[in-house]
Amino acid sequence: MMNHSSDRTATNFFGPMELLRTFYRHKKKAIFCVASIMALATLVLLYAPRTYRSEARLFLQVGRESVRLDPTATTGKTIAYQQSGRDNEIATAIEVMKSRAIVEKAVDQLTPEVVLGWGGSGAGSGSEPNQVADTVMAPLHYVVGAIKSIDPISPREEAIIQIMRNLEVDAEFDSTVIVLTYDAETPQLAQQVMTSVVDAFRTEHVRLHRTTGSKPFFEEQRASLEASLKQSEGKLRDAKNKMGVASIEARRSTLETHLSTIELRRNSAIQQIAAAEARIKSLQAHTDAMPERLHTSTRKMPNTGTDALRSQLYTVQVKLLDLESKYSADHPLVTSARAQMKEAQEMLKGEVAEREETVDSLNENHRTLTLDLAQAESQLAGLEAEMTELNSQREQAVGDLKQLNEFEVELDQLERDRTLAKTNFFLYAEALEQTRMDEALDAQSISNVNQAQAPTLSEKPVSPSKLMVGALSLMFAATGTTALVLGCEKLRTDKLQRQQGESPAAQVNGVRAERHEYVPANPR
Repeated sequence: MMNHSSDRTATNFFGPMELLRTFYRHKKKAIFCVASIMALATLVLLYAPRTYRSEARLFLQVGRESVRLDPTATTGKTIAYQQSGRDNEIATAIEVMKSRAIVEKAVDQLTPEVVLGWGGSGAGSGSEPNQVADTVMAPLHYVVGAIKSIDPISPREEAIIQIMRNLEVDAEFDSTVIVLTYDAETPQLAQQVMTSVVDAFRTEHVRLHRTTGSKPFFEEQRASLEASLKQSEGKLRDAKNKMGVASIEARRSTLETHLSTIELRRNSAIQQIAAAEARIKSLQAHTDAMPERLHTSTRKMPNTGTDALRSQLYTVQVKLLDLESKYSADHPLVTSARAQMKEAQEMLKGEVAEREETVDSLNENHRTLTLDLAQAESQLAGLEAEMTELNSQREQAVGDLKQLNEFEVELDQLERDRTLAKTNFFLYAEALEQTRMDEALDAQSISNVNQAQAPTLSEKPVSPSKLMVGALSLMFAATGTTALVLGCEKLRTDKLQRQQGESPAAQVNGVRAERHEYVPANPR
């Protein structure tokens, strides 16, 4: 039977103690492997090509590029801003920075030789040639050059590809700051390329937000509209001079006032004519009823006092008639005249009408009535002449007002043409001024792109990383040494088994497993 210790030995072949014994047996190989890996890591840290990084930060503030609308647009000066943030603007700016056009401008500004590090101002300043690294990398460079020779490209294209490969553009979420990084062989070259990329982007950003040809367009339109405005103003001026008006409203107000005055005077004249005709009719009736001369039938002398009193009575009567023709019956003057007449009549009743001698004389009352009648007829003729003139003036004013209404239609059309031309002229003049200001801002590269951080000059390389090289060296040293030791142990075990002709299962750590027969503790 097989001994149990042999089974335990075979089972513990990969145990911790056996593993330590294995490492101890191959300690020289393990030490050599660790030393080689550490030496290689040291050579990498000492002689590997360095990569330096330049970083720039651009802040996109809210500016005219974010909210303005170009004057050539016809939808108004403002647009509805639907999005709550500026993610689209930031994403667009990032895409423009990554575009080949920006890289080409940067390469053309620096020249391909500077970008590729072949020479030029500032390309290799601050870095010394590494002979060891160049010697070690020479075969690799030869292989890479041979591969590139299959599809040859120009230095400019190679420089563009290198910038696009080493340029990184990103922005944090919900941030308006764009971070740009570029890796190069020297810190000066990285900073120089990054500066050229930023300058090219700012120039391209200004160009993208400018409408080409807008200023000449508005200049041409403004000149055309200015000529149209002058033509409209000339037509309006000539029409007003021809019509003899300065303002339709002022002329209308004058005519309406004049016409109103004429109407008032006509109404007054009509009333006066009516009153004059009534007075003439009354005077004519009294004149016809009164004899022109008074005759006596006796030769007695007339009573002078009675005649005078009667004459006064007749005068009062005439005056009463005159006042009744002018005023109403209850007018104070009429009432006073009527009272005087009654007094005169009462006084006349007590007098003797005749004396011994009769006198034949003219009737003064008839004469007075005749004179009043002539005066009233003259006044009526004057009122009728005035009425005729007022009617003529009224017809003239009405005709002028009708002609003014016809002029108003023509002048309104000319006013509308002038107002429209004036509005369009000022609209295009304002747009031209806005375009001129935009062009002036663009000429000085004034935009909403500000440098939050200029391209840095970092003298600390980002590659190779000492921490990363150290971690990888330790990892490779541990795994490589373990693999080497286990492999050597496996080869040693297989070699011993072949030499002794035994199966591999009977060998434990390179020593032939011994077989023991089972011996009882107390044999008989």
